[in-house]
Amino acid sequence: RALATNGDSRTWGTLASVAADAPHPELRSAAAATLRTLTGYPAGPGQAWTWWWRDHAATADVLLARDAFLAELRDPARTPTRAELAAFTPAQLLPLMDAALSREPGWWPARALAILRLDDPARWRESLLARYTDNGDELERIGVIALVEALAPPDAAGLFAAFAQQLDQRDVADRDAAKAANAVPLDHGAERMALSSARGR
Repeated sequence: RALATNGDSRTWGTLASVAADAPHPELRSAAAATLRTLTGYPAGPGQAWTWWWRDHAATADVLLARDAFLAELRDPARTPTRAELAAFTPAQLLPLMDAALSREPGWWPARALAILRLDDPARWRESLLARYTDNGDELERIGVIALVEALAPPDAAGLFAAFAQQLDQRDVADRDAAKAANAVPLDHGAERMALSSARGR
């Protein structure tokens, strides 16, 4: 159960074996529940996890080095180099962005942001744009705006322009939906203010 919060791909093989074959039903159920959290695969306890692991062992092998690296970064004394970060794609390092955008209390979000700032900011442009695009959580979109400011990629102005265009489109869609439902449209004033302030700096 603790691994559901703190685990990664390094645990998949062992958990799959436990979920499939452990002699105690409670242990099989707990392992299957943990794997559902870690992988998104919806199987219950039983042999389905044996077959799942056969199909995903190669994927885990690819993720092992990444997950070991991310685990090392939990040590506040471990400062990664830009070359070490460059060994992984931004897609592989998205857990760092997830943490930096998290509204959870604790030291890890600030630590993840500090690590991201050590990387080449140009690498993160497409990931930042993707995180903002079609994101239904306004507070997270505001967080992405702040993250662009913090990382300062070379095309920050272009990113902000793309964000502004999407926000205009979202406003129009929300007004149309509210009119059809005879309701008050959503107010994106806080997001628009954050974006305007970022573009002005």
